[in-house]
Amino acid sequence: MHRKITGLPLVVFFVVYLVAVCIAGESDFLKPGEIRMAENHCKFFLRTLGTSQQAYMESNSHGNYGTWWTLKQAGYVEEAYDRSNYIENYSLTVFHVEASSRMGGKSAHDSTFTIVAVPTKYKHQLRTFAIGNEQIPVVWIGDDSELGTGYYPPTTPGLRDNRYWDTGKGKKKSRVEDKVEKKLNPMENRCKLTLRALGSCQLAYADANIQKNYGSWQSLADLQYIMEGYTRSNIIDNYSICVFQTGISLKKRKYSFSNSTFTIVAIPRSQKNRLRTFAIGDEQTPKVWVGSESEFAQRLNSDPPSFSLDNADMWEPLR
Repeated sequence: MHRKITGLPLVVFFVVYLVAVCIAGESDFLKPGEIRMAENHCKFFLRTLGTSQQAYMESNSHGNYGTWWTLKQAGYVEEAYDRSNYIENYSLTVFHVEASSRMGGKSAHDSTFTIVAVPTKYKHQLRTFAIGNEQIPVVWIGDDSELGTGYYPPTTPGLRDNRYWDTGKGKKKSRVEDKVEKKLNPMENRCKLTLRALGSCQLAYADANIQKNYGSWQSLADLQYIMEGYTRSNIIDNYSICVFQTGISLKKRKYSFSNSTFTIVAIPRSQKNRLRTFAIGDEQTPKVWVGSESEFAQRLNSDPPSFSLDNADMWEPLR
C-alpha cells in the first residue's frame, strides 16, 4: 500500500530547499579582502597579456599585436587556456587588435589592442577591467548596458575615454566594498581614530623619556596617556587590541633613536559585522589588513607575533 503524500511534507521540503539555496548563495558571497585579491589577480594577468602583446609586436616584421590565437601559436599563452578560463572568475569578452600600416592601418606605431575582462561568477561584486597598448589596467565606471562587448567589431568605448574607464587608483571601489564600507564606517572610523590617538600617545611618550623608547601598554597607562579603566579589549568598540609591541630603543644598540618602532593591531571581536582588521605604527598612518586570514593567524600565533606593517601585500595604508 502506498502512503498518501499530504501537503505538509511538501511544505517542509520546500522550506529545506530554500534554506539550502540561501546557504549556497552565502558561500558565493566574497568578503572585501577576497574581492580585492580577485581583482588584483585580474589586473596582474591583464598586465601579463599586455607584456606578451608588446613582445609579440616587436618580434614580427609587420609590427602587429597578436590575436588570442596567434599569441597561443607563438607560445605566449599556454595551450590549456582559452578566453573563458585564462583569468579566474573572469572571461576575456573582447580581444581586439587593429591592423598595422601593412594591413590597412595608419602606421605600425598606431597598431593598438584592446582586452576586456568581464566577471563571470561574481558579476555583482567584481568590476570589469581592461588593458590596451598603454599597459595600464583600467576599470569600467560606465553603465553596464554601454559596455557593448557582444558586438564585432567590439563597440566598447575607447580606453582613454575617462567617462567610461578609470585607472582605479582608489577613485571607485567595487560595488560590494562600497556598500559594506558605507554601512560600517562609524565602527571602523572609531577604530582608526583610536589607533591614531594611541599613536600620538606613543610619540608624546618617546619625546618625554631619555631613552626615546615607545611605551608598553602598562607604561602608557602608568603615565595616564591611557585613562584608567581602559583595557586592550574595551578601548575600541567592537575591537580588541591583539598586538601592542614596542621596538628596543636604538640608543641601547648605539645607533640613532629614529628607528625605534611600535606596532598596534586591532582585530574585530566578532566577524558577524564583517569588520576589517586595522593597525598603526610609527608612520602614524592607519593600515588595513589585505592578506589572507590564514596568513594573519599564522603571524599572530608566532612568538612573538611577526607583523611588518611595511609589507604592502598584507597592509594597505588608509587616508
